[in-house]
Amino acid sequence: MSTASLVACTAVLLFAAGNASAQTTATYTLYGNGCAGSGAKPGGVVVPQGYDQQYGNSANRYPFCTLNMHYMQSHDKAELPPTALIRGFNLRNRANYAQAAYLITMDLYTGYTNNAARSLVTTFASNWTGTPTKVFSGNLNVPSVAAQNDPKVWTLKIPFTVPFIFTQARGNFLWECVTTTGTLSTISFFDSVSSAAAQTCRMWANTSSATTGSLGSGYGLVIGLDGPGTGGAIVNLSNTGVPAIGKTFSVDFSGAVANSAAILWLGAQQLNIGLGSALPGCSLYTSLDVILGSNPTGTTGTGGLKFTLPNSQNLVGIQFYNQWMVIDPAANTLGVVLSGGGAAKIGT
Repeated sequence: MSTASLVACTAVLLFAAGNASAQTTATYTLYGNGCAGSGAKPGGVVVPQGYDQQYGNSANRYPFCTLNMHYMQSHDKAELPPTALIRGFNLRNRANYAQAAYLITMDLYTGYTNNAARSLVTTFASNWTGTPTKVFSGNLNVPSVAAQNDPKVWTLKIPFTVPFIFTQARGNFLWECVTTTGTLSTISFFDSVSSAAAQTCRMWANTSSATTGSLGSGYGLVIGLDGPGTGGAIVNLSNTGVPAIGKTFSVDFSGAVANSAAILWLGAQQLNIGLGSALPGCSLYTSLDVILGSNPTGTTGTGGLKFTLPNSQNLVGIQFYNQWMVIDPAANTLGVVLSGGGAAKIGT
């Protein structure tokens, strides 16, 4: 989108918003729920076992919201299928607490251990059986998400750049995360479990280069192992970065039907209007004031639009709202599905 077009959009909002503050923190918060289309629905399992429909009894910021950390966690092979294709990790924030937006740089590895799932040893390298696979390396953009109370809603998705094929015969499942730089102005706590029955163990050190760490048997993050699924995916809106003047951010989507198009609009009003039988499960979450553009859904049903805000103090404090519409002829009689909403405030 051109700078001129974006200025035109923000001018509409400036008229509606009134006075703007000169000192405002940029925010972008997700709200509402998208509706199901014919896109690929994520599959996979949740570990430790028993937490696919309920939250754990604890919460922790390690390792995905901690800089310069070395972290490892194990899971019993019996809680995974005999063979499983793992395409990413899904996490959820602590129940009824909002998830903050931030960026963290990390390397993520998956593999096997012959140690018992609850009994890692204190030397990181000694827990691996065979050579681990690096499945993610680089910047992880964590979106801001409003507080949730549904354990089926995952608030952080970590897509693997290299899929991992797990086989029970090779050992218990083991993963390791090394975080380095990033920006953490606030702290998010992810759903975790602490139980004598939980078949998991974590190890951590507050130095990314550490070779040994502290152990916590029966304690670990609740992880959704993303695998192949069926149709009926929910269309999700997310963001990378926040709308600060002079900066770039993007509004993203996932869960769309492949090889179609997604259309993003901007509104000056936040709404919550159910659309009835024509669009089952869909709601209009913002007024449809300006079409910002469209993006192909590609083969993965994901994409986004990137924007650079002008470096103008006149924009600071303006609020606006976004929603995606995906063209999906197989979904319903109207052939479209909608995402949840995104509420933005332009800051410095």
